[in-house]
Amino acid sequence: MLTRILQSATQNCGLRAGQVVLVGVSGGPDSLCLLDALFRLGFQTIAAYFNHRLRPEAEAEQDQVERFAAGLQIPFIGGSEDVARLASDQGKTIEEAAREMRYAFLFESARAYCADAVAVGHNADDQVETVLMHLLRGSGLAGLRGMGYRTLTQWDDRIPLVRPLLGVWRDEIMGYCAETGLQPLLDSSNLERAYLRNRIRLDLVPALEGMATGARQRIWNFSQLAADDLQLMDAVEDAAWRSCVVEQVPGAIRFALDALRGQPDALQRRVLRRAAVKLRPSGDGLSLKQTLRAVEFLQRGATGRKIELGNRLILRKNAHGLLLEDPAIPQEAGRFPCMLAAGPLTVSLHEPGALGEGWILSAEECNPPAEKVWRQARNGFQFETWLDAGALTGPLYLRHPRRGDRVQPLGMPEGSQKLSDFWINHKIPAHARKLWPLVVCGDEIVWVPGFAPGHRVRIQPTTARSIHLVVRREN
Repeated sequence: MLTRILQSATQNCGLRAGQVVLVGVSGGPDSLCLLDALFRLGFQTIAAYFNHRLRPEAEAEQDQVERFAAGLQIPFIGGSEDVARLASDQGKTIEEAAREMRYAFLFESARAYCADAVAVGHNADDQVETVLMHLLRGSGLAGLRGMGYRTLTQWDDRIPLVRPLLGVWRDEIMGYCAETGLQPLLDSSNLERAYLRNRIRLDLVPALEGMATGARQRIWNFSQLAADDLQLMDAVEDAAWRSCVVEQVPGAIRFALDALRGQPDALQRRVLRRAAVKLRPSGDGLSLKQTLRAVEFLQRGATGRKIELGNRLILRKNAHGLLLEDPAIPQEAGRFPCMLAAGPLTVSLHEPGALGEGWILSAEECNPPAEKVWRQARNGFQFETWLDAGALTGPLYLRHPRRGDRVQPLGMPEGSQKLSDFWINHKIPAHARKLWPLVVCGDEIVWVPGFAPGHRVRIQPTTARSIHLVVRREN
């Protein structure tokens, strides 16, 4: 078993012996097996547990995972978010919000510990369930390849997400736990048939095995063949995407109409589905029916008309081309800075960081600028600022606004102001606030890009060293 996991980790996941791997551990058999195996195989493992605050027993589970990590003498990181509240605030399902918050925490922790990869315990049974779930929801070919052994995600464009157990079956994992004396926890929510995945696991897969013994293995094999074939198709799609997409801004993607019409029907479908995923990364994309309707509109719809698609997306045809958009985000949103990653991003002093939609933040430590520079009045948005390095209490991070945030604007020497009031005072529309990147140090917002720095960290005549920050948009 260990030999198979090592082969999967090195050959399929691209890991090297001795690398630092942060493992998402729930306390269940899959994640415990993964953490124990990678530790035994010589990887520098870190255990990370995320509490969604959805089950009362979660705190006890976190304590047990922490004790297990202590027994291996490896670092442990715990995180927690009120997922139900966040789902309600953001208009998402519990499953969507839980997934986004969990992965945001894992990758934030991976950056903090300089990990080479984030590993999760998805196994071969999970792969079969994922393929069936995508099929039942009307997925295109891309959904039929299921999950990958190694992928880059929206949460970090450098640290990969790896799944070393993707070729190992659940009963083999249970056997490993029994042989090694591991005592996994059982999540009662896995037995609730309210969730589609659970119904697939508990009802559909056993029924398929009853009708055709070996169905699980054949579905898993099919996902691997689909993944191989789709690598070639992805390369062709990338070329079509580059030739057809004219502009990408928050909430909208514009296509050159004639260029997209000139593509084969299959590529038209793939390009439109890819655009939908970019606008709704946590959604299910377009169903086959919606995709065919979009292609029909692309080919025959009149200029000036629009149609509504799934996931609250609109496809519009006008004199400037074909536009797929989120109507809740006006097109002028491109003038506002945004960050697409769900979780906090570390501000690097060595290389610019991509925020998404062409926005980039760069930072460097330097001598303070001349007084006339940092005192000068600016009209419009201020996308460049300097902070007093000596006033900072730790590293800088980028994150999205949160409920209850407060700021201390420049010129307010005492107290603070609600960020919501700050937005209103500066006439920032509601649709732009959700993805606006905030530069924070610890719990303090030190810069709202587009405006002056926080009062406490401003440049002063006594400042010895400064941090120079610039937010810009390419093209």
